[in-house]
Amino acid sequence: MTWYDIKLITLQKMFALNGDRIVEDDTTMPYLSAMPYTCNEGLSLLYADDDKITPVTPDDYEFKLDDKGAELLPLYMASQLYKDEDVGLAAIYRNEFEVGREQYLRSGQSDVGAAKVVRLRG
Repeated sequence: MTWYDIKLITLQKMFALNGDRIVEDDTTMPYLSAMPYTCNEGLSLLYADDDKITPVTPDDYEFKLDDKGAELLPLYMASQLYKDEDVGLAAIYRNEFEVGREQYLRSGQSDVGAAKVVRLRG
């Protein structure tokens, strides 16, 4: 999944975009400017330290995080960026992110999720 895909899906979730193409205008620019930072927060929560987004990251950047993990990023980003516009919808997106994150980490897709606790009885 590319950085462009993540930005596009996030804007679509926030109803800041109609269609399948990012248009940089007065509606989208404040969100687009904040996206690298919120994306990095989401990556950190997914323990995806190999990816780092900056304001100059090209749109065709391919995430090292697999698609199942990357698909969660727009939920997190929309939850953070949309708080001032619609707190209820932002909360729904955050809850969906947290449920997806938990399933992702437990699925073994993540190194964190692959760890298992072993209890010894003595």
